[in-house]
Amino acid sequence: MKSEKLNSKDYITLGIYSAISFVIMLIAGITNLSPYTYLLYPITYALFNGVLYLYIVTKIPKKGAIVLMNIVPILYLAFTGVQGIISALSILIFALIAELIVGNNRTDRRKILVSYLVFTAWASCGGEYRFFLFPEGYFAEALKSGLDPAYVDALRSFVDFRWWIGTIAATLVASFLGIKLGEVIVKKHLKKAGVL
Repeated sequence: MKSEKLNSKDYITLGIYSAISFVIMLIAGITNLSPYTYLLYPITYALFNGVLYLYIVTKIPKKGAIVLMNIVPILYLAFTGVQGIISALSILIFALIAELIVGNNRTDRRKILVSYLVFTAWASCGGEYRFFLFPEGYFAEALKSGLDPAYVDALRSFVDFRWWIGTIAATLVASFLGIKLGEVIVKKHLKKAGVL
């Protein structure tokens, strides 16, 4: 099945779902309220965004849909400082890679799953790499932006590659579960689209 070009109805739908994706991102961001749950952000995001991702990929099976469903989070993050810019670029890069993986065949369940596993890597890899590879710069930026020094000190105890590997692994599991949850929730739509 060849993808068609996005039309005005698609842009409106993607704008709405991009706003929903932003809300999911903010809800997952609640995990950042405590330094002890900070690393749960990518896992929470991957789990809950899977339903939306699956729905969009199958409802609008056209090139560019994955990138455009993330435009609101990208724009928001791009204006929130150094870490925000890095996260925005990570979302864009991983969304483009996901687009390449899923290609024109938006009914192949395996390709959809793999594309989502790759896409959610923005949160655990792209979004967090400074935390693990360049912690002093990351923490200096956090303090400069007004984060409580006690919070930052507590975060320092998690700067360990084992935590990063664990976060990446848990995010992959949550991504898988998010897509499976999506299959259950939007089963009727998926059958109509020929995915199930």
